[in-house]
Amino acid sequence: MNISVLPSSLKLKHCYIIFSVNTRFIRIRCLLYWFAHFFKVIMLRLLFRRRHRCLVGPLNAAASFSTKPSVRVRQHVNPLAQRYQEPITLPDWTAIFPPPPAKVHLDIGCARAQYLMKLAAIHPDTCFLGVEIREPLVVEALERMKVLGLPNAHVLHGNMNVHLDAIVASLTPEYTIGSVSIFHPDPWMKKRHVKRRVVNDAFVADLARVLPPSTPVFVQTDVRDLFEYMVETFQDHPDLYIHDNASQDTNAMGLPTDRESAVVAECGDIYRTTFRTKASTLA
Repeated sequence: MNISVLPSSLKLKHCYIIFSVNTRFIRIRCLLYWFAHFFKVIMLRLLFRRRHRCLVGPLNAAASFSTKPSVRVRQHVNPLAQRYQEPITLPDWTAIFPPPPAKVHLDIGCARAQYLMKLAAIHPDTCFLGVEIREPLVVEALERMKVLGLPNAHVLHGNMNVHLDAIVASLTPEYTIGSVSIFHPDPWMKKRHVKRRVVNDAFVADLARVLPPSTPVFVQTDVRDLFEYMVETFQDHPDLYIHDNASQDTNAMGLPTDRESAVVAECGDIYRTTFRTKASTLA
């Protein structure tokens, strides 16, 4: 139809109708185009993720199991609670560790025991025993040790302020404690919580009583106040310990802990020292 012969009002109305139809058609085409584009992108992403899981998942399964924490627990638990005062069941160590005689390194407060596992892999001739008060972490650590195949590593659920005597008695005489580490224990910074710290006068005295002569006790933390407290507590027993005042720039075990590495990476300070039991402490 030739709109040039139409009146002006009809011309405008006809042009508006044509414009509206064309605009609606363009909009529909744009919507269809973008819908197809997004559908294609989504399908490609889903396909890529599926292929990535199939290719990479099996390769990383063991590594993920051994390094990625799978249990979430409270960072601190009250060691004075009644549930942590009950006796514990101790295993037959000859059925767990390699045949005696052998030296045992005792790690007090081993958490997930990842550090203990690294040490056990590096030193197969030494037995490594960790004691952790949070039971879910112990269960997780034992599962990982089983997967990794570490016959010289084990973790116990226990409270060292309560079960020290029983643990040491269960090891002897087949196994001898050759060293002890107290690395980054819970600081319990509030004044009313200081009594919850694993290092106290009673523990220090009991530890010296059950250890062989000249056994090194390695102490390390990134909390200065806690470090000074622990040093003072050990030094309050000069008849039981010899303090090694030599400067220690590296971890006494020859391998940094995960906590230690994280603090150093943030330019933080690590405080270390070593105490040795005196020969006269062995009953």
